[in-house]
Amino acid sequence: MQVAVISLALLAAIGAAVLLVAPLRARLQFWLWQFWASVQRRARLARSATVISSSGEEIELPDAVLADIPWTGRIRESLSNTRLRVVSAGILLVVSILLVLPRLLPETRADELTVLVAPFYETGSVSGTTGRRAAVELAELLATTSGPGVTVRSVDVAPDDLVAAQALIQAYRADLLILGEIITGGMLDAPTLTPVAIYAPEGIQASYSLDGFVGRFAFPSVYPLATQPINGRVVIPRLVRALADYKRGAYSNAIATFDELERDYPALRPGLLRTLRAVIWWARGDYEQSVEEFQRAIAAMPDASPAELARLYASLGAVQYDMGDPASRESFNRAIALLQGQDLGALRYSLALEELRSGNPAAAAVSLEQARRLLPPSTPLLLTLARAYRLDGQLEAAAEMLNAAARQIDADDRDVPSDLRPLVSARLRASVQGERALLRLARLVNARGPLLWELDVTPPPWTQDRASSSPETELNAILSDLSLALREATTLNQEWNKRAATADTEQRRVDSSIATHQARRADLALRQHRFWLAAVEVELARLRDTRPPTGAAAIWAGLTRTWSPATDALRQIDILEKAQPGSAELILLRGKSLVVNDRLEEARAAFETAARLAPDRPEPLFHQALLILPQNRDQARQLLAAALDRDPNYFPARIRLAELAEEDQRWQEALIHRRWLAEQHPGDNEALALARTLRLSGPEGYAEAEQTLLPLVERNNADAIIELSRLYRAAGRNDAARSVLEQGRRNTARSTLAFADLSHELGQVLLDLGDIPLAERQFEAAVNSNPRHVYAHLALAQLARSAGNDRAAARRYEAALDAGASDPAVLEQIGTTLLELREYNAAVIAYERAISKQPASATLHYGAALAYLGVGRLDAAYESAQRALERRNAYPEALVLLGDIALQRGKLAEAEQQYRAALQQNPSLAAAHIGLGRVAATGGNWSIAAGHFLNAVQGEPQSPDALLWLGEARLRIDDIDGAIAAYSEALRLRDNFPEAYFGLAQAEYGAERIEEALRNVIRALELRPSYAEAALLMGKIYERQGYSTRALEAYKRATDINPRLAEPHYRRALLLIRADRLNEAREELEVATRLDPNFAEAHYWLGRVYFAQRNFQAALKRFREAVNRQGGAYPEARYYQGLAEEQLGDLNAAIRSFEMVANQSNDTLWAGEARAALARMSDR
Repeated sequence: MQVAVISLALLAAIGAAVLLVAPLRARLQFWLWQFWASVQRRARLARSATVISSSGEEIELPDAVLADIPWTGRIRESLSNTRLRVVSAGILLVVSILLVLPRLLPETRADELTVLVAPFYETGSVSGTTGRRAAVELAELLATTSGPGVTVRSVDVAPDDLVAAQALIQAYRADLLILGEIITGGMLDAPTLTPVAIYAPEGIQASYSLDGFVGRFAFPSVYPLATQPINGRVVIPRLVRALADYKRGAYSNAIATFDELERDYPALRPGLLRTLRAVIWWARGDYEQSVEEFQRAIAAMPDASPAELARLYASLGAVQYDMGDPASRESFNRAIALLQGQDLGALRYSLALEELRSGNPAAAAVSLEQARRLLPPSTPLLLTLARAYRLDGQLEAAAEMLNAAARQIDADDRDVPSDLRPLVSARLRASVQGERALLRLARLVNARGPLLWELDVTPPPWTQDRASSSPETELNAILSDLSLALREATTLNQEWNKRAATADTEQRRVDSSIATHQARRADLALRQHRFWLAAVEVELARLRDTRPPTGAAAIWAGLTRTWSPATDALRQIDILEKAQPGSAELILLRGKSLVVNDRLEEARAAFETAARLAPDRPEPLFHQALLILPQNRDQARQLLAAALDRDPNYFPARIRLAELAEEDQRWQEALIHRRWLAEQHPGDNEALALARTLRLSGPEGYAEAEQTLLPLVERNNADAIIELSRLYRAAGRNDAARSVLEQGRRNTARSTLAFADLSHELGQVLLDLGDIPLAERQFEAAVNSNPRHVYAHLALAQLARSAGNDRAAARRYEAALDAGASDPAVLEQIGTTLLELREYNAAVIAYERAISKQPASATLHYGAALAYLGVGRLDAAYESAQRALERRNAYPEALVLLGDIALQRGKLAEAEQQYRAALQQNPSLAAAHIGLGRVAATGGNWSIAAGHFLNAVQGEPQSPDALLWLGEARLRIDDIDGAIAAYSEALRLRDNFPEAYFGLAQAEYGAERIEEALRNVIRALELRPSYAEAALLMGKIYERQGYSTRALEAYKRATDINPRLAEPHYRRALLLIRADRLNEAREELEVATRLDPNFAEAHYWLGRVYFAQRNFQAALKRFREAVNRQGGAYPEARYYQGLAEEQLGDLNAAIRSFEMVANQSNDTLWAGEARAALARMSDR
């Protein structure tokens, strides 16, 4: 601006001189006249002519006019206008002066380090001759010794404070202001100067070319340069030279000087040196060293203001963020505290990047908007803001920011040295082009979440209507954008590598390492563009018809092995995997490509590998579920649920679970997922899906469904109108359904696809109303509006078949195929019907197309499922779990299943091993914690088991199963109230939960709440009539109430349900003993001990029965078995063992038994009995 003002002033002066000085004015007029006359002659535009007569006389003909076309004449006339000529000459003069004069005037060049030297204060902070002389001397010294790229100026007056210093720097567009204090009478070449640097780089900076630098780093302005007086003549020129080298990108020279200065001059305060050295280390990719340097810089500036230190902490946090160190948050918090309510653009930028990394793009967008107000415009900032808006679903705002970023590129590449401008331009163009491609993709899928997740939705999120080629066209345009970005990034990578090689040959190691790191960052961007290129290729393959070539094309493909629907995607993935072996992201994408190619076994192996490499990610489980779904829905559901366990926000799994629940008519489960999607992944489609599920769930959902649809119907959303009509039909309000559809048709143009959809739906309503002719006309209207309306063709086919016209029906089904039917279920219906009609050729087409769309479907390929595992068949369950592990190594749920099988087989060590292996893969897996608890419980360690069950509840608080087991453990350790609370919470989460009712009944039984226990155990048996344990508990309750007959019946019911259950036999035996039915009791107890050899009480009572029947030998055997099963601590059984031994005449053994009971038993009853027996025997 200053240059322009000076130029205009000089122009005015020259103009005034020309106009006021008569000789100059006359000479100028003569020159202009001569020039213009020559122009007229050459252009033959003169309005007069000169001829030579026969006498030789020259005659001027003023009115002679050359013959021209009219517009030429007008131009000639305008150019002959004197006033116009003068104005044009003036404009030409102004432009010339503005272009040429600034180059002739002294100015501050943006690519030079501009240094201001202010007079130094003298001792006591006073102005004096010494300080002024030293400042002038230093300025002259710097001007002569600093070399190229440095401009030095002196200022007359030292600024009074930092604000004045910064204003001075801005006024001169300077980078560095040197001021400070000198000892009165001191000399510059003696240790008398205590300088201070105000460093605020301006203009062109090489550091702006570094990817990731602009906007993210903030540095202090004030740097005291010495702790005690230094020799200014020696130190300051070297420092200025180093700063100039840093500015122009000669980092090797700069860092060498920084190191020398800090080493050679201990009195030099190294805050500035360490700060810039930290940036250089960051630029080299040595983040740890950079962090250390920033920390040393902070330590070197103990007297810096809080705001200055905040800048260093913000920069430190930026480096820690780049290295993935969680300590970055601590640095940012420290910066926030130091700012004391002030704001800092770089900090806002870094916080936004953290928010993006943590998956909170809305908060990131807010932070970036604040940063945008605080920072100068820059392409990276605008691109990051565009990305945040895109990820938050604000696609229009993202487009606005992206356009602003594209406009900013030219301004940004002017901020770096000329040799770096092509690199900056290439990097920014590649970034803008790549982000533009992702934004177009986001618009195509109406993204409201991570793009890769949107692409995981099956079928693809865009329409499959073949009447419109827009999705394919748009995907091709996205591929073009990504290809351009890839080309720019490739060029950038190559250029940085060239610079690295050049620097190496010149022994500039630091410059080489920086260029190498920039090449590495360019390579990362290149890989990202290539990854998205492959991802879009996969989606394009999914969208296109992927049937293999035929005829000569098939022969060529077989010879060259080049054909596949996603060949380009696989080729890109192969390139990426060479640089990124073992990348779960790439292996996932490979698996998706293989699915498109119908190479399902290879795809399954890819997903298993991805799951092993990324055990916390949901996507591998989701894709495995899609592959296994046609063979095993239960296993697929488990995989999908496990995917949600890994990340509850992974909406593709939630969508598929909702669809499966709807297919199985588990409406409440479906509504849980649909409501979550409507709230957390909102959109018209989600609202429509929720309304549909509410309708299908029954009349109780109709009101909510209507309220969900009405806002969409008011916008004349055809899908919402159709869904509302179906809702009214379900409610028996066919007239209302007809009315809403007719209103929708009136508001919709006949040429639109929506009109065809509305007509088809109206035809369905008219069928319900019994008006078949009018319904048929509506279906015909739908076909006329959209000849590719598959469902209208199907409706007309069904009407034709109902009328007995099978030939017409077949033609309609074939028309549906020609219309592009692509839904596998519809194709299967068409194929099945065409088979019934003996239209085999058309049926083959239908099935082939269905298989191309759903290649994993066993039904379409072979027509039946391969196998299902039965509940309780341990061998089959084991084989199934092993197959699951063979397909996918990292499969914690399968490991838990193996553990459960081992536990039921009594192999506790093996079970524990499987559970712990599962927890290594998924530490929060409740089923694995439950398994460990069951192992501990089987060993009798219920306190330890309770801890495992509590871990399960904490891992999955909404798990009714975890709460059930926690209740069981608490019951076993006599925490009755805790058990009741756990069971009640389980029932709150799952109302129809017979096991929880049983557990609650057990707890209430233990708490002497008999009636409540009876009600709950009866409820458990109502929900599960084959619940043997509940029947056993009911028997105990009846026994407690004194209803022996009912108890016997309940115990009998338990044994009938589960003949392998020992306790009901034992309980029946006790009741039979009381009824003096010893033979029956003996039979029950023998069964109990056979079923459970460790059942000490059953052994004991069987011994009592034998004893009562005077079968002392058999009784002795059972008593000994009971004592052994209890580890010797069974005084009652040992006492009766003594009695049996006494009856058999083994008195010594009897005495030992009685003594054991008398000496070791804490049971005074049996101890007293044993002492009495010993006394009796001693009297013999």
